[in-house]
Amino acid sequence: VISPGSDDRAAISQCRYQSASSPGKTITVFVRRSPVADNDPGSVRSTLSDSGVSPEDVSGIGDHAFWAAGQLHVFAPDNLYLIVTVSGLGVGTDARQKAAGLARSALERA
Repeated sequence: VISPGSDDRAAISQCRYQSASSPGKTITVFVRRSPVADNDPGSVRSTLSDSGVSPEDVSGIGDHAFWAAGQLHVFAPDNLYLIVTVSGLGVGTDARQKAAGLARSALERA
């Protein structure tokens, strides 16, 4: 846990996993749980789009999810926001599927 949060501040946690055999392959999971409804998928999507990134919707994870530039953004009930960042696996289908599997596992434990 990076920050435990409070009644008026979001709790934040981040974990980074690195391949022992391929140091360039990493996965980072960032989790934010807010005490208020300020995790807004529309705002995040708009910011990414304004930066020249085209988010692609991903179904079956949380309330809203999209893939953009090697990151899976997941918005779930109880003001939970996850970002799974995949490095060293490219940004294609394989990376997206690995990120989605990890996000599903994280949501089961949240």
